[in-house]
Amino acid sequence: MSYWSLSSKKVLIIDDFAQMRSMLISMLKNFTPKEIVQAGNGKDALEKMAQTKFDIILCDYNLGEGKDGQQVLEEAKYQSLISYNTLFIMVTAENTNQMVMGAAEYMPDTYLSKPINKNVLLTRMKKLLEKKEILLPLSDAIEANDNTKVIACCNVLLNEKVKFKFEILKIKCEHLIKSAEYDEALKISLAVLEERQIPWAMLIVGQVYYLRNDINGAEEIFRKIIDLDMNFMPAYDWLARTLQKSEKNKDAQQVLIDAVKISPKSVIRQRNLAEAAEKNNDLIQLEKSRKKVVEVGKSSCLRKSTDYTSLASVYMKNNAPEKAIDILKQTRRTFRNDKPVILESLIQLSTAYKTLNERENQISSVNTALNLAEEKELSLHGESALELAKNCMELGKTKEGEKILSNVVKEYFEDENIMQTVNNIFSDAGLEDDGKALIAKARAEVVALNNKGVKLISAGKVDDAIKLFKMAVNDLPGNITVNLNMATALLLGMQKNGPTKQEQESIKKYLNMVLCKDKNHAKALDIQNQLQAL
Repeated sequence: MSYWSLSSKKVLIIDDFAQMRSMLISMLKNFTPKEIVQAGNGKDALEKMAQTKFDIILCDYNLGEGKDGQQVLEEAKYQSLISYNTLFIMVTAENTNQMVMGAAEYMPDTYLSKPINKNVLLTRMKKLLEKKEILLPLSDAIEANDNTKVIACCNVLLNEKVKFKFEILKIKCEHLIKSAEYDEALKISLAVLEERQIPWAMLIVGQVYYLRNDINGAEEIFRKIIDLDMNFMPAYDWLARTLQKSEKNKDAQQVLIDAVKISPKSVIRQRNLAEAAEKNNDLIQLEKSRKKVVEVGKSSCLRKSTDYTSLASVYMKNNAPEKAIDILKQTRRTFRNDKPVILESLIQLSTAYKTLNERENQISSVNTALNLAEEKELSLHGESALELAKNCMELGKTKEGEKILSNVVKEYFEDENIMQTVNNIFSDAGLEDDGKALIAKARAEVVALNNKGVKLISAGKVDDAIKLFKMAVNDLPGNITVNLNMATALLLGMQKNGPTKQEQESIKKYLNMVLCKDKNHAKALDIQNQLQAL
């Protein structure tokens, strides 16, 4: 008679209470794991995961100060410290798993409620490890993000009629979607639904409808999923996205409000709610959501500096400059080694101090920002540049303000809204004529540069054109025309000399900059098609 064993498995137990760790070790030791490692907090756990690949991780949700269990899981997956084949069990004292639900891609394999029953733990582990073992051939392909290989592995497992058919079909459908093989994904998911009403299969159907622009059909499916299982969080995310695509922005916001009531600790979902509230100009919800993003993201690898600066902007819109100053000071402490973030924070601080009539602090913030902006690796763009320039002009730093505005005009000379803003800044400073002259001169310089590059291309001097536009795009990274001309010159060079991977990636980068500003830009799409043809 054979005995179940963990002799080939390395186990990590994460809990801030030593006696809980000892209890779990006691439960497992009779099954002779190859190794059992302990961690008393999230930081320690992640360091140990970076050193050793564990087969099984038992992680308590509440870990005291610092990262909680959900954040440990997020970062472990985000940093690729655990593989698809790692068994991650979340241990929670909560009666429900609502507080530990996160984004769909950061879910544990299972939850265990305290107090832990040894038989329940071992039964659950046996079943999950069996599944991991059967699906092991998929692990490498999934980790490598090789859709073709994943689909092929799924086909082999399905032909062998192994257990966990529906799990394999789910993985196959997800990767068919990624490969844009929508017909096959739809066929499989509909066949599954004939056997069982499984939420993931319904989700695949909804995704196919969405990707084929059947927005009404997608909305109907996603709503049905929520009616069937109100805790199936991906349905809320897709429903909100679908509603936004059909410009039902208020409905989308309400869906996300419902979602964060169930899953309040998902940084991504809270951020999506904030963006929805901003679209709807709902300043009350916007402030609430931005605060929540900062709060839940403090110990998360998904934290972004823009979460902080965006919250400061909301405070300014809601006439709370003191709160804006507090969060911006926090931003500077939290991201003290990130110079672009420090620069953005200083610019916002100068405006907040201006609102409070704290002139000395305003001047200090502007001077520090100007000094920082002079550093070679830093540059000012868009709204940040305009805001700093406006503060400069109001403080009598006309020369510095004009220099910033000249660069803004060169970078965005085709954007009439920004040109009007530049005009307004000069007018407010009593320098309207100077503003008109600066705009005309800066625009003329960019037009002359572009014309020179186009002439070089027409004369067949493609390499010279590439050198010219490379310098121009370094100085004016947000200028649509310069980026398009750079992409065109590189494409012509590839057609002449043959394609290289490096140049292909460069062209994609320049086109992405344009398409981020105008996703339907005809010339950019034409260059994209020519690139694909190569």
